[in-house]
Amino acid sequence: MPSMKRSTVLLITAILICLFLGRRWLLAHREKLATPAPIQMRQILPEKNPPSPDEQILRLFEYAEAHEYGGYLRPDLPGAIEIDKEVLQIDPRSVSAMTAISGLYGKMGKFNLEIKWARKAIAVAPTFYYAYTNCGIALVSSGRYLEARRTFQKATELDPGNPVGFYGLGWLAEKQGNPEKALFFFRKSISLDPRFEHAYYDSAAIYIRLKKYDKAPAALRKQLELDPGQKDALALLRIAKKRKRCMNTSTCQS
Repeated sequence: MPSMKRSTVLLITAILICLFLGRRWLLAHREKLATPAPIQMRQILPEKNPPSPDEQILRLFEYAEAHEYGGYLRPDLPGAIEIDKEVLQIDPRSVSAMTAISGLYGKMGKFNLEIKWARKAIAVAPTFYYAYTNCGIALVSSGRYLEARRTFQKATELDPGNPVGFYGLGWLAEKQGNPEKALFFFRKSISLDPRFEHAYYDSAAIYIRLKKYDKAPAALRKQLELDPGQKDALALLRIAKKRKRCMNTSTCQS
């Protein structure tokens, strides 16, 4: 009996020591664990049947998405780019990977690289719609308006039923100081996809700029039906209502 008791005590002591040491290790390495790293975060296990190239590409896209949106504790856009480049090592003509890299550079504000990678995708697949819209967005952000117009127009020719190209033309018109033309394209986007909420918000913003305060709330309410609680839309709705109330008084301020 005494030896059984002693064994139990030793077992409990060993468990407590392991828990203590494990906690110390976690505390010492928490910064390293919180830093997303493509190689560290993957589970590298031997597989009886190695994945096919298509399966490898799918897994890499999943890893890239996790890095882009913070699936590994916080977003890591450069890490996502490196993983998408691994896809290109398997399939050098993957326009999906090229376009993804283009969009990631755009999120980082590196518009020249966004344009470069979008055009790589276009060179491989001249009819790949989203490469044109990515390129157009970067061209507008770079102030290259003439190229942007041609790029968005090409997108609308490739897929006349997709709202993104028309929305891009509206955004470009707004940037160039043509709000009426911008409204035309935003309405076109909505007619193609009534759930395209960005076009509702931008339409409302233009109505307010044109002092058409009675039209802005309807567009914003539609956006809020699609995305209840959207803070920017709620704030703009308050502005529109306030200016509508004082439209005919001297208390309205721009």
